Amino acid sequence: MTMSSVLRADFSEILQETDEAQIAGKTFLITGACGFIASYLVRFLMYFNESHKGKEATVVALCRNKAKAQTTLADVLSSEYLRFLVDDVLDADISGYEINYLIHAAGISTSDGHRKYPIETLSANMVGTYNLLKQCAEMPCFERFVYFSSGAVYGDIGASGEGVITESAFAPIDPLSPDACYATAKRSGEALCGAFAAEQGVPCTIVRISHTYGPGIDLNDGHVYSDFAKSLLNETSLVIRGDGSATRPFCYVSDAVTGVFCAMKVGGSVEAFNMANEDAYYSINGLAQLLSKSYKPGTEIPIVHLVPSVEGDCAARVCAQKLRASGWQPRVDPVEGFRRTVEYCRERGMYER
Repeated sequence: MTMSSVLRADFSEILQETDEAQIAGKTFLITGACGFIASYLVRFLMYFNESHKGKEATVVALCRNKAKAQTTLADVLSSEYLRFLVDDVLDADISGYEINYLIHAAGISTSDGHRKYPIETLSANMVGTYNLLKQCAEMPCFERFVYFSSGAVYGDIGASGEGVITESAFAPIDPLSPDACYATAKRSGEALCGAFAAEQGVPCTIVRISHTYGPGIDLNDGHVYSDFAKSLLNETSLVIRGDGSATRPFCYVSDAVTGVFCAMKVGGSVEAFNMANEDAYYSINGLAQLLSKSYKPGTEIPIVHLVPSVEGDCAARVCAQKLRASGWQPRVDPVEGFRRTVEYCRERGMYER
């Protein structure tokens, strides 16, 4: 299978924004290799190798289901620089690899998944993170541990009023709440990064990822951007579940990946960065209106409201100025981002009209 033209265009843009010295000749271990951002990262690194002969990066893709990973990454399977490690992060043995960077992206990412599998949600971020950090501490060539976290760590801070959420702003979390396992898991994973940085000298970068979409998203995962992408692909009405007043920062995945490399480059012994495209803050209604009027010039896409809402509101806005200060600048606006996402789906024949 050949690599998508959409991905190639994305990756070319990422290369222009990224320091090749961070990648050339390095070995990356990426957990959760079947996941959306993780698999996109794997493909980008394989694309890097095409234009950097003699400076290739090696990727160890850690996954629990090799067949699924090979299907997800079918377009780069022929690369000699891609290896699969089939194991669970809870007890995976990574000691046989000389790793420079470990990007820990494994875990359940959907709200329904957190509620259905709270133990698995907690263990991947707590037990799994501990297992990986402990082994990284013993690797002489290791350079940085990158932990994919979430704005969920801030608790219910957005419900308290208008304002911005910086990296040091937190609200309480009720650990016994049915919805608390994800936020608690991510806080615990971050705490482990801080502990290993302080006690074992493992450099850690924490990236708190906001609402990210693009090629490779699961069109049926229930996120509003997935629903909209599926509607655009199938040329049906944009469906809003609720009153549509909830606001979100919508970040295209190529901008997110560029941000990861920026954070890796400037992060100290342990540092956290918000990753949110502040230029693309929209209410769900606002995003629907934007796509309705601008996605297909000359045609207005119908919008349908359904109830009840499944998207909670957040009055405060995530502030990403710390990451921007590192040189990060999101480039892809939502109209262009959704066009690329839909084009990728069509290239892959994911949905037929």
